[in-house]
Amino acid sequence: PILDKVDIDRGLENITDLSGLFSGWSNLIDISAMNRFSKSSISNMDDIFSGCSSLTDISALEDMDVSNVYSMNRAFSGCSKLSNIQPLANWNVSKLNSAKAMFQSCPLESLSPLKDWNVISLYDIESMFNSCGTSASPLTIDDSNIGSWPIVNVYNMTNTFCGHFKSITLKWNTGASGSIL
Repeated sequence: PILDKVDIDRGLENITDLSGLFSGWSNLIDISAMNRFSKSSISNMDDIFSGCSSLTDISALEDMDVSNVYSMNRAFSGCSKLSNIQPLANWNVSKLNSAKAMFQSCPLESLSPLKDWNVISLYDIESMFNSCGTSASPLTIDDSNIGSWPIVNVYNMTNTFCGHFKSITLKWNTGASGSIL
C-alpha cells in the first residue's frame, strides 16, 4: 500500500524530535493530523518532510508551535510540488539555529510569508533557498520578503540563492562573515 495520509490521534505530549518523521514519503498529500503537534516541546524538525514530492498543502502546520525548534535542516527539501508557504508566516522561529536546505528544490511562489520571521538566532542557512522558484516564475528577493532579515549571527550562506531568481536585493546586516552565493 502507498501511504498518502497521516492520521495521529494521541500520544504526542512528550515528543521532542520529529526529524525524518515522513522523510521520503513521496505520495504523502494529507498532513491534516499535524495540527496535533502543537506542543512547544518539539526541538528538532530536520528532514521532517524531505522528499515528500506530492505534498502541496501545509495548512495543517499553521498553528504548530515551533518556538523551541533549533534545527529545521532540509525540513521541506525536495517537496517538488510545494509552492505556497503562507501557513508558515506566523511561526515563531526565534530559537532556530540551522535551516540548511530547508526549502531546497521547492517551486515556491513567494518568500513573502517569511518576511516577519525572527531569525536572530540563525547561524547556518546554507542552500536554504537553493533551486527555489521555477524558470517560468523566478523569485525576487527584496524588502517585501526576506531582503531585510536581521541575520547578524549567520556564518554560512553558501549556495543560499542558487537557482531561479529574477533579482536579489539584500539589506542584511551580517555580523558574521561567510559566503552568500
